Amino acid sequence: MSSPILATTQIFTKYAQRNPFFYLLGVVLFPLSLLLPLSVLAGQSARVDIFIGSAICATTITTIGDISDIISYDRYSNAISFFITRPVKPHQYILGIGASTLFYNLAGMAVIFVAGSWLLDFQLSAARIAAVLVLIFLGWFNSCCVGFAIGMWGPRDHRANANLAAVVGYALTFLAPAYYPISVLPPGLQELSLTLYTTNLSLVGKSILRGEPLPGLCLVVLALYFVFNLVMLFKLARWRTR
Repeated sequence: MSSPILATTQIFTKYAQRNPFFYLLGVVLFPLSLLLPLSVLAGQSARVDIFIGSAICATTITTIGDISDIISYDRYSNAISFFITRPVKPHQYILGIGASTLFYNLAGMAVIFVAGSWLLDFQLSAARIAAVLVLIFLGWFNSCCVGFAIGMWGPRDHRANANLAAVVGYALTFLAPAYYPISVLPPGLQELSLTLYTTNLSLVGKSILRGEPLPGLCLVVLALYFVFNLVMLFKLARWRTR
């Protein structure tokens, strides 16, 4: 099972291998462009929100956009890569493409951890780093599945599909209370935002960094997202044939 995943990953990591300067520019500049201005403008009390929001952003916007764009463009143009990968099972395909985006995510997360420890004056223990990395994996996995669903079942025109993915990615990052406390939202919107996986990731991540008890409801919601996406990948996702 691992061979198709690794082969797909190798195909979609060629851009980073051939364009290392632009790859490093993206994974370094993009996280810092979000982290630094907000940390300067916000007070000390908001720095945990900024750190977790930047971490979620690094695993949401690029992952959803990249995966949906790859799949929708293949559908739109009947590109040869789509026909080559059809014998590969959907879960192998999405995990292979997702693993190629994970290189961006991990590099961006390394930048965020270094900047958070230095600029935001965080004392990050090994246990807290490991716990946040688990959350990053959950965010990456859920974002992979969202991007896959948009690419497969969204608009056939790849430009419209890319626009939809961008709207969803930015909404999950900035409309969800990732960069700011959930308490600033009206009560009705708080309940609505708790249905988003990014909101629950941010609440759990902020609790980890602050040394607070983990919110049980958020853990349940994240577990439900994980189980649903596993079922979607292994049972519901099917290639479309003519």
